[in-house]
Amino acid sequence: MESSKPAIKDYDYPITSFLINEKNDLSLSGLIALIGEVAWIHVADLGFGYEYLEQRGRSWILLKQRVQMQAWPRWGETLTLRTWLRPNAKVVVEREFEFLLNSQVIGRASSFYISMNLKTRKPEILPFPSDQALFFAKPDPCPDPQPIRLPFEPQNLSMFKARPSECDMHQHVNNAKIAAWIADTIPGIISKNHSLREYQVEFLSEVKLGDTVDVLGKSWSTQSFTDPIALEGKNRRTDQRAFLAQLQYA
Repeated sequence: MESSKPAIKDYDYPITSFLINEKNDLSLSGLIALIGEVAWIHVADLGFGYEYLEQRGRSWILLKQRVQMQAWPRWGETLTLRTWLRPNAKVVVEREFEFLLNSQVIGRASSFYISMNLKTRKPEILPFPSDQALFFAKPDPCPDPQPIRLPFEPQNLSMFKARPSECDMHQHVNNAKIAAWIADTIPGIISKNHSLREYQVEFLSEVKLGDTVDVLGKSWSTQSFTDPIALEGKNRRTDQRAFLAQLQYA
């Protein structure tokens, strides 16, 4: 199914058993994987997909993302991901999503990307054509990612080592796998008994095969699930922040 506007595309995905969590709901990492897949398919539909970029030694890299969910689809249901690009794409390309279940909007997201030179590992401008049919300016845009404030003197909450199964074609850990690390850091008593309403992430440096990342945050003994949960991923090899994340449960 497609929207009547050429800039807006709808993609339907069944929620299969390998996309769900212990509650039979679509998992956070499952949703982030679907977002990434749809982004690749849509940009290819617009003429700027993987093959186009590979020929130019570039790739799309996710900078930051914000997801808001009113409800989560369950195993066996079909989720529609509706997506479009905002106008005036230059160095940073801004993409929006709406998530629909039975034609009702249950969530939305905004994702910010750059084109990266795969040799220099630095951003490079990838000009888009001026054809406005490729873009859509939503009157009520999806909220942009906001700055994430870490707690004072964060504690070490978990640790993950990047495995081959978690790395993508660019030899770094895929953002959906990072989302799984973040979700796995949250105590089961929170994730099982409460619903995730918002997820934000900002990527600051690459995590490569074999890297070990410590996830830091407020001690669980003093953290309330009703407050935003801010986390920092720190790469032991580089001693740099790999990502910042924030989750809000209800």
